[in-house]
Amino acid sequence: MLVTPAEVREHVETDRGDDALTLLIADAEAALVVRYGPHYPGPVTLKRFLADLSLVTPTMLYLERPAEQVASVTEFWGDPFNETETLLSPSDYRLHYGGRALERLGNAANPRWLWGHRVVISYTPLDDTAQRKRICIDLVKLALRYNATKEVVAGDTREYAYDDYTVERANLLDELAQSVAFA
Repeated sequence: MLVTPAEVREHVETDRGDDALTLLIADAEAALVVRYGPHYPGPVTLKRFLADLSLVTPTMLYLERPAEQVASVTEFWGDPFNETETLLSPSDYRLHYGGRALERLGNAANPRWLWGHRVVISYTPLDDTAQRKRICIDLVKLALRYNATKEVVAGDTREYAYDDYTVERANLLDELAQSVAFA
């Protein structure tokens, strides 16, 4: 778990028990993992298929998350019935843009200026644990505040309008994507 109920209690006052907070934390963490992949240092395997072999293939591949370290890159050339698989050497590619893009180099052990039609990249993403923890706590805060109503009328004069839960939740989840986007 990224955060514990005790850590959540440091940021929000609640009378909910540890079991209830654990459930909300698990939901928030699951949303982060589904959207952005495993928590650090979880390995990420990215498979890229380039649509049409007749088109010029790119020299850069963009990663879903910035890479701290590339474990392996396997490139495939040819048609599906006669495919050549090549495990690339680290000298065959270079990371750019803070680990967000991988460039194919044509002057290395396996020289080619363009990527093959299919590429499988295994890498360790940059450590984004601090951002994930903050977003997880904010998602739990939002869930604690949520009461499944749009507004409440108290007496004759008081009205309380609530934020749209799904929009606020999506905005919080989007914050991690913004932290790994291109500048």
